[in-house]
Amino acid sequence: KDWLRNRFKPNPNPNPIVTYEVRRGDASRVFFKCLLDNDFYDVVDIDTFSFMPRIIQAAYWVVRRDGLMYVTATDGLASGGRAARRTFERYGSWTTPHAAVNEAGLRYLVGFAAEEAAKHGLAVRPWFSLYSSHGPVFRAMLRLERLREAPDGEVALADNVGLYAHCNHCPDGSALPLCTQTSP
Repeated sequence: KDWLRNRFKPNPNPNPIVTYEVRRGDASRVFFKCLLDNDFYDVVDIDTFSFMPRIIQAAYWVVRRDGLMYVTATDGLASGGRAARRTFERYGSWTTPHAAVNEAGLRYLVGFAAEEAAKHGLAVRPWFSLYSSHGPVFRAMLRLERLREAPDGEVALADNVGLYAHCNHCPDGSALPLCTQTSP
């Protein structure tokens, strides 16, 4: 990816002076202070211990466009189909335990991030996702891009957002488009 090579060029100084600042406090406050200071980042890693929608929502203010956001959810009951109400409250959808429930948990996390990104005029492109059973942990690295518009002015999400349905009586499942466009 050329944009990545161009963004992270090697430092020509063999002994660069690097300054780090460690901040402690509520992540939402830290992100909004960065926004007020015009302090933007190429990569933001959000590990919230459970799932904290407000922190993911605030992170969109500090990630540079075309930057990367690494999001994490460790709420295995909700993401694993064992707490339908909690899952619906957090992600706007739910699942039941099934063979692909871990994939569904990752899709919930990425789907939530995509929905929040759209509120900021952005789209997310998943680069990497991981499920690990120790915890369990759901992680996804997402590239933030501007939402593109279709020729008719509508936001072109239909090609990138969909639903996943599975049968409760057999292991079958399939991805479904969010909507279909038909000609009049």
